[in-house]
Amino acid sequence: MIVPSYTVHIYQTKLFSVSYIYAIPLNTVPTLKSILYKKTFPDYVLRDPQILPEIIHCMKTVKTISNGVPDIYDQTIIKGYTYAFLGMIIKHTGLIDIPENKIASKAQDILLYLQEHYLETISLESVADYFGLD
Repeated sequence: MIVPSYTVHIYQTKLFSVSYIYAIPLNTVPTLKSILYKKTFPDYVLRDPQILPEIIHCMKTVKTISNGVPDIYDQTIIKGYTYAFLGMIIKHTGLIDIPENKIASKAQDILLYLQEHYLETISLESVADYFGLD
């Protein structure tokens, strides 16, 4: 997702689940840019309960700081949490090459949809309905 700054979205269903989406502009993590270029994570869902508390902590902290107008110190904190977040994810899940024939995958379509509608009120259900998912 191409965004001008760090963005954390939290979607929650009434009964069952909470989903977090952390959009990170690639140019804001220059030391990881070459590692992440044309790569993706093998899975879009983290299932290991040992890593989840740290990952959620990173996202919630970035969301809290980003709710205001971050000053230079806040931006440094956000960048630190972003590197920690990406480091944990990469170490835990690894990276795979993006196959040329799968660039327009469902996940990318969903991210594009979110990018185009991020100023609107979006729910997990509305995105699922749009893409015909349960």
